[in-house]
Amino acid sequence: MSSHGINDDNWRDWERLNHDILALIFKKIPSDEMARTISFICKSWQEVVAGPCCWTEINIEEWCRRVNHPDVIDAIVGNLVRRSRYMLRRLSAYRIQNWGFSLTASFGTNLNVLEIPMSEVNDSAIKKYSRSLTSLTTLDISYCNYITYKGIEILGNNCTSLISLKRNLTPVEFESTQNNEGAAQVNEREALAIANTMFELEQLELAYGRFSDYGLDAILSNCKALSFLDLSGCHVEPEQLEDGETYPSVEYAGMVEDLHDCSTILEQVEVEKIEVLGTKSAENKDPNSVNEELTLVDHLKCKEHEKSMEVLAG
Repeated sequence: MSSHGINDDNWRDWERLNHDILALIFKKIPSDEMARTISFICKSWQEVVAGPCCWTEINIEEWCRRVNHPDVIDAIVGNLVRRSRYMLRRLSAYRIQNWGFSLTASFGTNLNVLEIPMSEVNDSAIKKYSRSLTSLTTLDISYCNYITYKGIEILGNNCTSLISLKRNLTPVEFESTQNNEGAAQVNEREALAIANTMFELEQLELAYGRFSDYGLDAILSNCKALSFLDLSGCHVEPEQLEDGETYPSVEYAGMVEDLHDCSTILEQVEVEKIEVLGTKSAENKDPNSVNEELTLVDHLKCKEHEKSMEVLAG
């Protein structure tokens, strides 16, 4: 280390630092990088990284986007969540599956923030594992296509401390269904599930929601603490929003008349279309399903260094 300007005495000072102080420093490093590198520096640092203090907040969303392999992502999420030893306060990941969600819920009795956009978690997993998430205050389940109004209702009943919810959906033009006309139909059930269970919400994002004025009015009537509501891409035009008198405390964003063109909207939600690689997994998928993934995923790369994965998984 002396060749890099750090003499042995200075290095020993770093090595002897209190573990709590080291943990505070290490938490500034991205979670995936911390897992891959810090533990190999010295025994003292390895002990710190092995402890729970470094894993109260886990943010691996960018790493998940680069990997884009749900099975690998689930394995890493499980590995890191276990390290928290029930001290987990925040998890930001991407494309986790039911197994990753189950471990997060099991170790997340103190979890406050859960951000899992575009994940493959379904209603059954929500029903089975979400009872432990009573401390959850912030939840992002945007583009989680396997979660329906039933899962949202269960989350609302179990996550009684929830004050912020992001439930942005895919624009109808890009939703891969066999019947796009059916996808575009008005559906009030998600809006009503929110209105009937999440009474303490303060911030709510519902971009491209399929609900009408009826569903919106239910949310505004029941969620009395609401201060911010994003309605980007929603075709609602209730009179009370225009005069601002009925719900004066609510700040609105993304009303239909204020929306930019479709390309600008897609840029705002960070989605882009990439070419399909001729992989076996892509060949086995339904063409509509493949198209949906390729249209929505942001900055995806199909390869991640195998060595990094092995270190993380270990």
